[in-house]
Amino acid sequence: TDNVINGIWDNDSADNDRNNIKVHYLYSVGCSGSSKYQYQLIQALLLDYSWSKQNRGGKLTRIVNGCTDDDSTKRMYMRRTSIRNLEHLDNFSVWFTETNDKMPNGKTY
Repeated sequence: TDNVINGIWDNDSADNDRNNIKVHYLYSVGCSGSSKYQYQLIQALLLDYSWSKQNRGGKLTRIVNGCTDDDSTKRMYMRRTSIRNLEHLDNFSVWFTETNDKMPNGKTY
């Protein structure tokens, strides 16, 4: 849609266009290591906050890799978010995956 009307930017039209865009943002963090996961959690919270603050629309999903069933405390922390807007919270989710850092030849990367 052309948001410029007679040389003037139409913000209302731009906001409506932004809200109609169906984009799903995905990012991943790791759950392994003693302090590595804390650093990755901080980065995830900052990304969540900036996504919500920019009001980009769409959905945001954090994929957490490598938490085992024994890591219940880490899993609890990795579910946290800095998003406070209830509408944005409805469009945010966290998925946990198994560790997938091994190559077919068995080497870990």
